[in-house]
This record gives sequence, structure tokens and C-alpha cells, in this order.
Amino acid sequence: MPRNFMQDIVPKGGRSIRNVPISPTRVRRDESITVPIKKVYEKVEKLERKLEREESHLEKEQSHIEALRKARAEFEIHHTLGRKGGKKRKRLWIGLSILSVIGLAVVVSTVFHGASVLVSPKIIAANISGDYVAKKSASKGELAFETMTVKQILTETVKASSEEIVNKKATGTVMIYNNYNSTSQRLIKNTRFETPEGLIYRINDSVTVPGKSGSTPGSIEAIVTADESGDKYNVGLKDFTIPGFKGDPRYTAFYARSKNALDGGFSGKKKVVVLADYKKAEESIRSKLRIALLEEVKKSTTDDQLFFDKSFTIDFISLPEEPVSGSLVLVKIEGTLSATVFDKKTFSSYLAAKVIKGYQGDAVTIKDPQSIFFIPKSDFRPATNQSIVFSLSGTPAFEWIYDEMLLKEALRDANRNLVISILQKFPMIEKADISIRPFWRGSFPNKVENITIKKTE
Repeated sequence: MPRNFMQDIVPKGGRSIRNVPISPTRVRRDESITVPIKKVYEKVEKLERKLEREESHLEKEQSHIEALRKARAEFEIHHTLGRKGGKKRKRLWIGLSILSVIGLAVVVSTVFHGASVLVSPKIIAANISGDYVAKKSASKGELAFETMTVKQILTETVKASSEEIVNKKATGTVMIYNNYNSTSQRLIKNTRFETPEGLIYRINDSVTVPGKSGSTPGSIEAIVTADESGDKYNVGLKDFTIPGFKGDPRYTAFYARSKNALDGGFSGKKKVVVLADYKKAEESIRSKLRIALLEEVKKSTTDDQLFFDKSFTIDFISLPEEPVSGSLVLVKIEGTLSATVFDKKTFSSYLAAKVIKGYQGDAVTIKDPQSIFFIPKSDFRPATNQSIVFSLSGTPAFEWIYDEMLLKEALRDANRNLVISILQKFPMIEKADISIRPFWRGSFPNKVENITIKKTE
């Protein structure tokens, strides 16, 4: 501890300088001395604090020097030992590194084991040219077809500029049933149908009603028109008999039921659209209906079905005009599109058997259906006919179908060298490019979910 000089000044009698009494006569003089003494005290205290800081710093420096000396000594010891055991440590590190690489390789081989197979299926292009027949109830070896029907009503506002006597007949759609036997029955155009009240309607076109199947009656849809004009033929849902079968057992076994209200009948004066304006509106509506109906059929066709651009018919029915306001009239037309639809695999196999030499009935699909031109023959009505005739032409490509899951199962856990012998069991595949991950693995994964199969485009 540094000496405090002020504390060591002790006058005679053992009294501190601070305890020396001051004479009353010197009071004023001693007060003038107090200020310099106070400054001396403050200066001494600053020096003491500075000295303490320097001593603390010196202690830290000494501690740091000691730590450096200790580290140097340890380094020298390790350096000396290192020269002696360096080769052993080097071998140890090399061994550990090799083990680490092997362990990593095992992990990668297990976790990232996978395989990709790019398959090129067998494809044969063939020329098609000729007439074909398809049936709704096809037997083995015959081509089957289905009918898809869609309906829409479109309208257009036209100005009615004249008034005249109008006579219109009510129309509607009925379902005709054959509960007589399993033989189909043809009904000619204008065959009469009668309601319980005695109202007569006639079918617009000839139809063939399918025979019954077991206890289920055969049925077909048809459009009927009232025998006379007038609003009395505007009726709701009705049952119909066929007067031409009276006195015959078929009279009670053949019948019809309306699918919607029969309306449009009118007789009397009415504001009408000039014929030229009506024809123009009608043409515009039919054009829009044709586009809308075709779009709806294409949207409804699944990937497993084939629909050709000309394999359909459209029937238009002019519905009664409706007054809108003032002299404006709403022209209405209903369009019904009946399309011929084929099952894609069945159609492809049927054609392949006709045009590909040596075809053995394998599962195939037509890769490019748009390359086939479909042209309907006379009396082509898919909605009513039990069989249709059409011509086909083009050079489509037939693609053989393989079972992806079966192929994965065959490749699962198989050695890379066995791929060729495995693919020989899949004659519908011409070639396959394989890639196994990681590259050093010599076999396929033992889990099918780790095998990816892709087809060449």
C-alpha cells in the first residue's frame, strides 16, 4: 500500500495536524489555506487510483505471460512426442477416413437405391381403307358401338314486324318400349301414337325398337309431332298406345311415354317474324348449337373412348316463339346431337386384326386416332339404328400395351445382367433403357415403388 504522507504528519503531543486548534485571531488567515489543502487531497487521491489501476494491469500482464509460457511448454512437449508417434497417427487417420467412406457408400447405396426404365413399346403403322359395320349389341368378333346423346336450347331475339294467321303443331320427345319379345320391331315414319284422351301424334322418322332383354323392355327415343295444329295438343307427360297394333298382341306390349311436355301448338292470329329474318336467326342459332353440342360431346368423351369428327347426327327442332317486349320475339331452337362412340381398346384390336398381318390379339391402342378419317354411309342414325355402316381410311400407328406393374415386379431385385432375359418375356416392348442409382449397384431395388417406368413419346 503506498504511503499517505498527510497521515504521517503528527505534531507533538500525538495530535494530528487536523486536530491543531486554530486561534481566534487566525481564523480568517487559516480559511484562506483550506482550499489549497483540499486540492492537495484530491490530487493525492487521483494518484492513488492511478497507481491501483497500473498495479492491476501489471498483474494481468504477468498472468498473460505465465499462460504463454505454459502453452509454449505444452507445445514443445507435443511437438517432441509428435515426431515419435506421427506415423501411427497418420495411419490411424487414414484408416478412419477409409471406414467413413465405406460407411457413407453403404448409406448412399441403401437410402438412394432406385432405378428408372425408359420403355419403347412395339409400334406398327398400317393402312386402313374400306367399309365397316358396327352394332349396338355386337357378338364376339363384331365391332360394338355406343350412343352418346346431348341436348341444348339456344335463343335469339328478333323483331316481329307482321301479323298473320299461324297454324303450328305441337312437338315433343317420347320413349318407345318393346315388351313383346326379344325381336326388334321397326316402326316406319308417321307411325301414330295415341294419348288416353284420343290425341294423335306421329313419329318424325322411322325407328327400330330393340327387343326385350329378360324382363327388361327394349326402348328407343323418338320425336313426335301432333296430327293437327292448335294449342289443344300442348299437353304434359303422357302415355301412348300404337293404334296400328289394335287387335294384335303387340298392342299392349308396345307403348310410349313422353319425356317432356308436348308444346308449340297454335292456331290463330299472331305477331310473327318476317320469314327472311326468321331464317337468318334460325341459321345463326343452328350454327352456334352445332359448335356447342360438339364441344359438349368432346368434353364428355373419356380417354378410353374414341369419337370421330363425323360420327354423329344433329336434329334441330324449332320451338314456339316467345314474346319478349313490344314487338320483340324470342326465336328458340333445340338441338339434339347423337354421337357414335367406340371403346378405344376394342376398336383398336378389331382394326389391328383386319389390317396387321400376324396379329395375335394382343392389347393395342391406336396412338394417333386423328389420322383416321370416318365417313358415315346412308341412313346413319346412331340414336335409332341398331347397326351403322361407315368407311375408314388413313395410316394409324398401333401401339402395343404393356402392364407397368407386371414389369416392375419382374425387375424387382433383379441383377442388371438379367434385364435382357426379363424383357424377352415382354414382347410388346421393343427396347428399354435402364438407369440404376447409385451407379455402382448391380441390381434393381427390392421395392417396386423405387422403380420408375416411363414410356418414350
